Amino acid sequence: MGSSGWVVFPPPAVRPVCTAHFLGDAVVGGAPDKMYQHFVSQLASRGCVVLCTPYTLALDHLATAEGVLDQLEALQRARIRPSPSLSALPSFNIGHGLGALLHVYLSALFRDAAHSSGGAALANILISYSAAPPLPLPALGLDVLGGGGGLGL
Repeated sequence: MGSSGWVVFPPPAVRPVCTAHFLGDAVVGGAPDKMYQHFVSQLASRGCVVLCTPYTLALDHLATAEGVLDQLEALQRARIRPSPSLSALPSFNIGHGLGALLHVYLSALFRDAAHSSGGAALANILISYSAAPPLPLPALGLDVLGGGGGLGL
């Protein structure tokens, strides 16, 4: 992994079908190449070109998001934009924990830049886990979901 990130390509026999920018959780966000290696390699095995950008945990999440964006743009310039076939692929953002929050910031504040292939990201895929018990949905949420929407409520 270079100072600006890590790119995992699909195996030679697998045609790339999309790109994804991955950001890990706060505790391990600085080492996505080590802590998320299995997850990222599984995405790549299914045709996803994955761009991972490490970050240092700080209290100023906006500054952290801006630093991530700078690293992402460096990865794009070096590894994605030189290849027209990769630049044309649909792109997604994937974040775990704080990485999910950073993708929300990037998508809201830097919408045109927060993507992995040069086109606008089609979606944010946000992954989060919590040991806290789930809170009950407010009544309005139940109405919107049609009486719980099959959530067992």
